[in-house]
Amino acid sequence: MSFLDIAKSRYSVRDYMSKKVEQEKLEKILLAAHVAPTAANLQPVRLIVVQEEEGLKKIGKAANIYGAPLAIIICSEHTKAWTGV
Repeated sequence: MSFLDIAKSRYSVRDYMSKKVEQEKLEKILLAAHVAPTAANLQPVRLIVVQEEEGLKKIGKAANIYGAPLAIIICSEHTKAWTGV
């Protein structure tokens, strides 16, 4: 499949089912993020998984998450990131 085909078939989701994301699927997502390459393999990224209703409401005040049952906050440690110098 070409990039153009993918771009043409893409769509945005603004409504989610209320069921929780299965633990097995979440673990696969987090594993993929963990093994993804980073500059100089310094891994300056931290992921925060938010599934509790209270936390999702707090995030919803800052960003529209459209009622998603889960949010992953991606944080970067700039002091540990490769600077190319």
